[in-house]
Amino acid sequence: MKKKQIVLMLAVLIVVSLLTACLGSTTTPTRGTWENRVFTSEYLGLRFVLPATWEASTDLQISVIMGVAESIMGAAGTEIPEDIEIFRDMVASNPLTGANVQFTYQNYGRRTPTANNLMEAVVEGIEAVGGRVIEEYPGTTRIGAYDWHSFGTELDMMGTTVFGRQFFNIHQGYVRIIVVTYMSDSEPLEEIMSLFIGLDDPLPEISEAEHAEELLDTSWYWDANDDYTYVFNADGTGTRGFSGAMEQFEWRTDANSLIIVGTMMVEGWTFSISGDVLTLNSLQTLGLSLSYIRSGADGADITFVPPSPAGSEHAEVLVGTWDWDTDDSYTYIFNADGTGTRGFTGEIESFEWATEGDDHLIIGRGELAESWTFTIADGVLTIDSRQIPGMTFNYIQR
Repeated sequence: MKKKQIVLMLAVLIVVSLLTACLGSTTTPTRGTWENRVFTSEYLGLRFVLPATWEASTDLQISVIMGVAESIMGAAGTEIPEDIEIFRDMVASNPLTGANVQFTYQNYGRRTPTANNLMEAVVEGIEAVGGRVIEEYPGTTRIGAYDWHSFGTELDMMGTTVFGRQFFNIHQGYVRIIVVTYMSDSEPLEEIMSLFIGLDDPLPEISEAEHAEELLDTSWYWDANDDYTYVFNADGTGTRGFSGAMEQFEWRTDANSLIIVGTMMVEGWTFSISGDVLTLNSLQTLGLSLSYIRSGADGADITFVPPSPAGSEHAEVLVGTWDWDTDDSYTYIFNADGTGTRGFTGEIESFEWATEGDDHLIIGRGELAESWTFTIADGVLTIDSRQIPGMTFNYIQR
C-alpha cells in the first residue's frame, strides 16, 4: 500500500510541475551523484543523506513514475508538449513509511516568471488534481547554497492523507523543485529536512545495530522449517530461501532495524539475538514475527549416540509413544536405539535423539538439531525449547 501511495503521489506532483513549464533553456543543470548512500548536488550546493530505511530510485524506476504521470495527464485530457524539457535528478523514499523526496528541474527559459506568479501556477495545478494548499511560508527557506520559496499541501489518496512540502526557485532559465511528501504515521517533515546538509557539513556517523556482527559467519535455520535458511555476508549481501530456490539480497542495519533489499521489495525488521535464536519482527506487517536458529547452536551438527548410557535420569522413560495433549493426531515415538518418528498422521518425519545430563533432550533432523529441556511427571512429558524462549509442549504417554 505504501509503495502504491508513493508512486501515485510522485506522479501527481510531477503532473503539477509539468503544468507550469514553458519553452526555451539557457544552462542545463548538472546532475548529482550517489556515493555511500549520500547524494551530492554541486548544482544545488547540498547533500542528501539516506538513512538505513530509505532507498534511492533507479533511473528505470523514475521512468516508470513518469509513465504513471503521463497516464494520469492523458486520462485528464492534458498532453505533455513534446518540446518541454524535463530534467529528473533524484528520487528517494522510505518504503516502510511512504515518505519521499524528489528533485526535478523544468525548462522555463525565455519567459522568466516572478516567484509569486510561479507559485500561483503551481497552486492552481495542485488544486486541479484535488489537492489543497494548507500553508504558505513567507519569505524563503535556505537549503544548501540557495534560498527556496515553499508551501504545504494535502492530497487525499487511497484512504489516507498525503502531506507535501514543495520548495522551488528559478535559476538560469530553470525552475528547480524539491518535493517532500509524508503521511501522518511516517517521519515528520522536520526529520526529513534534517537529511539535507551543506556541501561542507560533516557527514553523520552511521549507527550500527548492537548485534549486527552476530548475524555473520553462520547459517540461520527457520524454526518452522529448517530447509529455509538465511546467510548474511560481511559485504552487505546475503542469500535466503529453500534449498534449490535461493534468493540473493542486500542488507544493512541501523540502531534498531534490519533492512533487507530483495528482488521485489524492501523489507524492514526489528531484530534481536538471544542466545542462538534470531528473532525478526516485521515493521510492515503487524504481528509478523519469525525465529531462526544459529547453525551449530546448542546441539546442532552433533554426532548422535543411543540414549543409554547417555547419563540422563529419564532416558529410558522417554522410550515409547507420546501423544500431543492439544491434538492427539500428532505423535512422538522414541525408540531405544536412538531413532524416532513424529508428526501428524500421514506427515511423519524421522529423527535421531540423544540425551545428556539430567534434563537435556537433543533431536537431530538432518544437519539441524533441536535442543530441549524435558521433564516427565504423572505420565506427562513436557519439553521446553532451549533455542526459542517460551516454546513449550506437553505429551501424554500412550
